[in-house]
Amino acid sequence: ALREQIVTLRDERVALLEFVLAKAVPLGAVLDERALGAALSPFTNDVAALRRYLVDHELLERTPTGSEYARVAPPEAPAGA
Repeated sequence: ALREQIVTLRDERVALLEFVLAKAVPLGAVLDERALGAALSPFTNDVAALRRYLVDHELLERTPTGSEYARVAPPEAPAGA
């Protein structure tokens, strides 16, 4: 029962993070930290924590230079799905 609750909470957190990211950062956009903070600020007072959650859940990633962030493209659906 506890395991199911933990899985449910994680799924709910991921769904909320996906929602926020979809509203804040267009797919394909690459933002520096200041621009990302401005985009996330309507959703939280702790932009750094929200940014960390998005990175930890692999929804957002640093670009190779490390100075910008980009949305991780959603996985493609399998053919015939």
